[in-house]
Amino acid sequence: MRPPPLKTPVLPSNASLNAPLITLTTLYVKIVGEVAKMYTDGIKYDGHNSNFANKRTVFEDVCRRADLLLKQYIRAFPIILKGLAQDFYYNNRLSDHSFVDSYKKLRTFFEPLKYLRTNLNKWNSIILDIIASKHLDKLIGEVVQLLVNELSEL
Repeated sequence: MRPPPLKTPVLPSNASLNAPLITLTTLYVKIVGEVAKMYTDGIKYDGHNSNFANKRTVFEDVCRRADLLLKQYIRAFPIILKGLAQDFYYNNRLSDHSFVDSYKKLRTFFEPLKYLRTNLNKWNSIILDIIASKHLDKLIGEVVQLLVNELSEL
């Protein structure tokens, strides 16, 4: 018994042989465009005054909802960056790396600055007068020791 003959695909009558085919790259570009539409400037990461881990969580959720594959996240990653973070991304050619590596490089660069900035703000908010007003029963030497203790905990 002979197998059934193979059917040749039939192009619609209005299709041209020169018509562009939709490639995976074209599809990913469209998906990245959809991801970009979901981002406003206010939710982008600028390298300070925001939680980068939270920005990553939101980004990954948006990419999953847009059906972007993990290996394609790097194409959409610059969309969530602005200011210094975006400059760092392009100056260090992070598009040549995986999404996970690029995220780690950005986080390693900016998180220590955020940590230092937070501690500086805490340091600047610790004032001898405020500590003294909370401990009226203590001598000035004891209040200074409380100040030193509080500063050393940073």
